[in-house]
Amino acid sequence: MAAMRVAIITESFSPDVNGVANSVARVADHLAARGHEPMVVAPRPRATRAVSAKPYPVLRLGSLPLPGYGNVRLARPARRLRAALAAFQPDVEALAWRWIRRVHGRAALTLAPSSVTAAQLVAAGVPRVGRWGRGVDTELFHPSHRDEALRAELAPGGELLVGYVGRLAREKRVELLAEAARLPGVRVVVVGDGPTRELVRRAVPQAAFLGTRRGAELARLYASLDVFVHTGPHETFCQTVQEAQASGVPVVAPAAGPGAGSGWPPRPPRRCSPGGAGTGSARSTPWA
Repeated sequence: MAAMRVAIITESFSPDVNGVANSVARVADHLAARGHEPMVVAPRPRATRAVSAKPYPVLRLGSLPLPGYGNVRLARPARRLRAALAAFQPDVEALAWRWIRRVHGRAALTLAPSSVTAAQLVAAGVPRVGRWGRGVDTELFHPSHRDEALRAELAPGGELLVGYVGRLAREKRVELLAEAARLPGVRVVVVGDGPTRELVRRAVPQAAFLGTRRGAELARLYASLDVFVHTGPHETFCQTVQEAQASGVPVVAPAAGPGAGSGWPPRPPRRCSPGGAGTGSARSTPWA
């Protein structure tokens, strides 16, 4: 296949830590490794955050913080975007922003990451919708990274390790893990950060809060869990479920939202009612 120029316009990119940023980075890295020429367009992060260099151009647009979510930046309209695209002359433009229906209607094809998201777009009147599933790095996220020393550090009494990985935000509903944290013989581990960190700390004081983790360190944490729990029903895709499954960890997740239609079930997740006891109680799983 001839090399293509691919412009990826995204609402989030490195150094952000979330499913969108991770997926876009992997797509761009893969394209570059295959000899294509990607360009990423993303909101400029806060000045205090370090930005690592990429082997492809990254256009950072001026941005403003989303009210209530200081780490989430919204790009301002910019003439330089049109100029940059004209100069780059992409063969493909992959749009990750949630454009209004009128804009989607101009596209030859709109790709959604899950069957549930695709159905929502069709129901909203978006024409020509297809599915573009997300992959997972099965070398990085692998059962072989299970670390008994780390497990002993997190659960010195040999407790069952129940973990959550992701942003701490209201829609994630991480406070539902309070029920699991109160069970005897269970240790809850929360990996991530966000605007509701203190609310979750108050709701689940027994949990170990490890903050943001990346790369090999994150892979070790996944593989060292006994059960992975995702509490939020409002997801575009839910990359963390795939990463946990690739790490050989059983998953409990809501039977609602686009995350329920990710289409990558090497071991189907245990589904439970959104916000119900099954989401927060490790005893509801067949692995507890």
